[in-house]
This record gives sequence, C-alpha cells and structure tokens, in this order.
Amino acid sequence: MTRLASEEQLSNEELAVALLCVAMPYNPHGLRCGAAMLGAEGNSPARLARLAILERSEVPLRYVAEAGRKYEPDNSFWKELIEALPPGPPPKPGVMPHPTRFVAMTGFTRKGPGLVVEWQRPHRHLAAA
Repeated sequence: MTRLASEEQLSNEELAVALLCVAMPYNPHGLRCGAAMLGAEGNSPARLARLAILERSEVPLRYVAEAGRKYEPDNSFWKELIEALPPGPPPKPGVMPHPTRFVAMTGFTRKGPGLVVEWQRPHRHLAAA
C-alpha cells in the first residue's frame, strides 16, 4: 500500500481541518471525511480549535462538534472542542451535510429492534507483523 503522507507528516488534526476548511471547493463527501477525521482517537480539542481559527474554519468545526455532542453525549471530546472554539454563527442552511451523515445508524440489532448510532471515525491501521 502506497501512502502519500504519514501521520507524522500530516496529523489527523491537520487533515480534519483541511477537509473542513471553508477555502476548499465545496465537496459534501470531503466534509463527511473531515467529520470522521475530527473524531479520530487521540485528537486534541485545543489543537483542532487553534488550527480551525488559523484557517478561519470555526463554523464547520463547531457544526460537526455539535453533531458529535448530540450523538455521543458521553464523549467529553466534543464538549471540550466546542468550548475551545470561539462563538460564531451557524453555517448557512443547506451548506453542511445533515448531521446523520456523520454517523452509522441501524434500526435492528442482534437483540431485535432498537436504534444504534455510531460516529464514523478512522481506526488505527495495524501493520502486519
């Protein structure tokens, strides 16, 4: 597998902000990927907020973080990220994907009917030993 950049060269935080950057061409798939990368394990809310401010992309990051807080209310990461971002307006209606596009939902489980919601995020790739 060829990698264009390692995590050392481009962190998950940098990739998340780049995908959610308002200066990028509009791409709903890229926004959903950015939302997934935003929730990557090990991301720092303070660093994400700082990068978002540098890129003037606080609005999309706040939007995704508020969706994360809604779907993962017990995950303190989302609350910390929202608190680290400066206050600002919501995105213009219809610009950002609906928050349900950041999660996987099922209405049926092995135990029968029931709603299961899981935030979509990358998982660490374990190299074959």
